[in-house]
Amino acid sequence: MRRECESKVKSRMDLGLTGYRLRPDSFQERTIGDHPALTCIALYTQDGRDVAEYFVRVSSAKISVMFFARMPAGELETFRDRFDKLAATLRLPD
Repeated sequence: MRRECESKVKSRMDLGLTGYRLRPDSFQERTIGDHPALTCIALYTQDGRDVAEYFVRVSSAKISVMFFARMPAGELETFRDRFDKLAATLRLPD
């Protein structure tokens, strides 16, 4: 799952997101709905403002999904708490 998150760097750079990088200390393994999950944070600059992108990736034997959201970097902690609670309700087929 980490490689799948890391593959987003090139696609985001291709979009022209300035300085797009994953925070190495942000990777967190967890379990969502009895399935392995990984969260991570990317940072970049857009129109002179610091922006964060938060990823949640969950995989089962049948499906792999990734959710992400972008927000001003200063709003990340508040957003992440709410988003993690929502992600915890996800149920994937085994």
